[in-house]
Amino acid sequence: MTTETATEPRSIPMAARRRQPRPDPRPWPFNRMEERTARRLATGILALIGLLLLIGISGLKFVRQPLGYVGVVRNGGPLDDRKVRQILQPGEKLTFTGLFSQAPHNYPSVRSLRTYTVTSDAARGSRPGVDVVSVPTSDGVQVGLEATVFMRFVGESDPEVLKRFDGSVGTRKFTLPSGKELYAWQGNLPGAVAQLYMAMKAGDGDFYQASVVETRLRALRKELQEQQEQQDRTAMSKGG
Repeated sequence: MTTETATEPRSIPMAARRRQPRPDPRPWPFNRMEERTARRLATGILALIGLLLLIGISGLKFVRQPLGYVGVVRNGGPLDDRKVRQILQPGEKLTFTGLFSQAPHNYPSVRSLRTYTVTSDAARGSRPGVDVVSVPTSDGVQVGLEATVFMRFVGESDPEVLKRFDGSVGTRKFTLPSGKELYAWQGNLPGAVAQLYMAMKAGDGDFYQASVVETRLRALRKELQEQQEQQDRTAMSKGG
């Protein structure tokens, strides 16, 4: 005859309970690292965030110059003069342009062929409305001339002339037919759209350049459309 004796469950000593591992309270991925490595990584991330905030607050500027345009950068700090600081070449990579500097004044590159058309056809001219040159003939008859002028801007070919142009014509505002005032360096939208369209069709650049041209062309087409709609509204309001 066998007898079974009941055994009482043994209690786990307090010291053994304390030796059980506790879950790491640190967030991922720091809980996967050694404490020293995690501390160094966290310090590096905080330093990077601080550096980015310092750049944003301090006015440090970096600019990537678009294709087909040369940029004139002037000083813009509270204690600086307004002289030309540097000239950015067309398509130049991300470049440091100083502390509190002005945004580049973009002018056409010397490689960009520009056109200006004078015609009595309002749909084909370089500006809205009839734009012809009226001259008298030798027998006194007044005639209108239509033409397309092909031209190139000085651009990056002569930096000194470019600086003088930016300091004279570039500081003046010109009134558009819509009544809006723009600086000369704020561009000829129809000409810029035509130039970028030809550059895109040429297909002689790499993928990055083609992407930049296509993005810039899309933005200028939208801006040109908005400008034409504004002109149409202005014309309708005057006619009414």
